[in-house]
Formats: sequence, structure tokens, C-alpha cells
Amino acid sequence: MRIKVVGAGAVGSLIGGLLSLKGVDICFAGNPDNGERIEYLRKNKLRLILPGKWIKAEDFNTGNPETVDMVFVAVRKSNFSSLKKNDILSAGGDGSKNVILFNSSREDFELPFQAEIEVTECLTLFSAVTLQSGDVELCSENPCIIFPKNRQLKKIFSLLKGFGFRGIQVDDVTPYLNSFFIYQLSWLPVAMCNTTLENFLSYQEGRDLITNILKEGIKTFDRSNRKMARLPIMDPVDLLTGIEKKPEQFMPYRFLPNRAYNSLLQSLLLMRGQESVNANSDLLKLAQSAGVDTVWNWKLVQKLPKVVKYGFFNNPWELLRGIE
Repeated sequence: MRIKVVGAGAVGSLIGGLLSLKGVDICFAGNPDNGERIEYLRKNKLRLILPGKWIKAEDFNTGNPETVDMVFVAVRKSNFSSLKKNDILSAGGDGSKNVILFNSSREDFELPFQAEIEVTECLTLFSAVTLQSGDVELCSENPCIIFPKNRQLKKIFSLLKGFGFRGIQVDDVTPYLNSFFIYQLSWLPVAMCNTTLENFLSYQEGRDLITNILKEGIKTFDRSNRKMARLPIMDPVDLLTGIEKKPEQFMPYRFLPNRAYNSLLQSLLLMRGQESVNANSDLLKLAQSAGVDTVWNWKLVQKLPKVVKYGFFNNPWELLRGIE
């Protein structure tokens, strides 16, 4: 089986690298943002850092192969408009018309050649970090992939079981994507403090901020009649429940090392402020049409340019003081 992976960021590199170790012919292509990483993969090995061990993957193809069985699109929403037809479609065969879109909605994936492809949504639930070419680290102990009932996808994702991944088949991925969108609202304040979610929640001010922004998101989705489904991990409702009932569970993370940096923070650390498109900005647009006041999300979005220009806040207390 040959799969083209469009995007060599954390998600694309990790899934592509692991599948290659299981005998899948992986070709990295497309996405101008990751041009340097793709060129690196063509010439070098990819080091995959997993909990408790690390392994190397190599012999990747790059460019646009004549035929593929499937295309994985793992790029940021902000880069969709940069994708060209030959980034997705191959010269021959129909496999490249079978596009698997990770962590984004079909409605956001609008391309001039949309009619020529069939898009299937998938959701990855894990933290992965790549801050330099050639390295990608899985920072989650129970990674999951949620995908629609599809025999071919089931076969592919079952190959990842040996690496600790769990594949979950559902009738409709959209409600799960909606829940993940709400969870992603927490990434902005965490990124603005250059930390991880667990560390952020070890502060009372951090718990207050996360509670306020998640509740605004849930209220907006309720008003907009957007269904949500409970996620096995990274669920926003479960997170709110944990903050309310067991806040002490986060206290040890004030001092424990943790590299589970979200993708927004990774962009800021790599000095890519122009990529700081975030779920909070999208929520403001949706909330306006739904008639929901999202003051906390709005305050954070307004502060982000200053973080890009001047640097991070030291902790949640300082951030809360800066936006009040």
C-alpha cells in the first residue's frame, strides 16, 4: 500500500513514520510550510520518540508519485489555501481522490478542485511535538484515532496498535470534531504562557481561565445546534468536571517535566507567529451569529499579537492580570 502524506508536521510525520515501519510505502509531499522538513526526510532518517523508547524510520519517497492508494492531509487549516492540485492528486490512478483529512472539518477544506476528490474526516487524539527536522515525539500514553466505519481505514490504523494506538470507529466523526474544537480553546492561553495544559491548570488562575473559555465554547455550540460527542481523552466536559471536583490532581504538574506542547505553542516557539490561527478566533465568529457573549475568548485573542511581538507571559496569574 502506498499513502501520500501531505504535511510533515507532528501528526503527519508521526503517523507516516510509524506506518512506514509496518511496511506501508509512505510519500511525504505538499504543504509549503513543511518544505524544509520534507527535503530533510528525503535525505535523512526520521527519529520517532515514543514513551519509553525511540526508533528510526527511513526510505521515504518525496514529490508526487504516479499512483497512491490514499492521501492523508495533515496540515494546518491556515495552509489549506496554499495547497495545489498536484499536492493532492497524483498523475495516475484514482487512489489520490480518496483524501483523509485529519483534525479539520470538511466544511473548512474548500479547494478549487473539490469536486474531484472524496474527503473523509478523521480525528487524532494525542500530543505530538516536532521542534526540529527529523524528530517527532509522541507525548501521550494512550493515543487514539477516531475514524468513520471504513474497512480500508480500519486495516491501516490497526497497524498502529503495536505502538499503543487505539482505533475507534464511529458512524459520524463530526460530533467528535466539535468536542475537540472546544478542547482546543484551551490551547491559546496555555501557549501564551509557554507551558503545558497540566502545568497551566496547577494554578488557580489557570483553572479559572480554562473554565471560562470552555464554557463559552460549549454555550456557543449549544446555541448553534452543533452536536458534541464525548471523547475518550481530551474531552472538554470531562476536563471541566475534573477542574471543578478534583482541582488538586493538577498540583503535581507545577513541578513535573512535560513536553506535551500544543501545536499553537510549537508555532510560537518556532517564530511562526503568522500561523497563530486558533480555535478561539473561529469561535468568536460563530458566537456572534449565535448571539453568545464570549468575552474571555475575545480578550485572549486580542492579547495574542503582543505575545507574538514581545514574548510569553510568565504564568497564568500574570496572563489573567494582563487581560482583566
